[in-house]
Amino acid sequence: MNLNSLITYDNLPKLDLHGLDRDCASLYVRMFIEDNIKLKNKFILIVHGVGQGILKKATHDHLKKNKNVIEYKTIYYNNGCTVVHLKIWQLRHFVVLYLQLERSSNCLKFIHKHIKTESFIY
Repeated sequence: MNLNSLITYDNLPKLDLHGLDRDCASLYVRMFIEDNIKLKNKFILIVHGVGQGILKKATHDHLKKNKNVIEYKTIYYNNGCTVVHLKIWQLRHFVVLYLQLERSSNCLKFIHKHIKTESFIY
């Protein structure tokens, strides 16, 4: 399932950024993504509004850099909303990764690094 196959956006988890500055908005977006990954929500909706485009640009810049985002796009009939497709890691991904790294001397360093950077989702 991808973004183009979504029929309705009404039932997606929403984050409303109206009234925030770009720094707070980036922080809220990061926390919202982390929370929804833990809840295993594949799709989320971020409402940034139209305005001068400052929040939209800040949101899209953050989404470009976030490794847990597969794709995102602005809704074609509402330029003030962005729908995001998240990468949901499952335990089998880590089992395969562990088995591939088992014989490597850097295995423990690799796992420790990913636990510290919070990219290792439990």
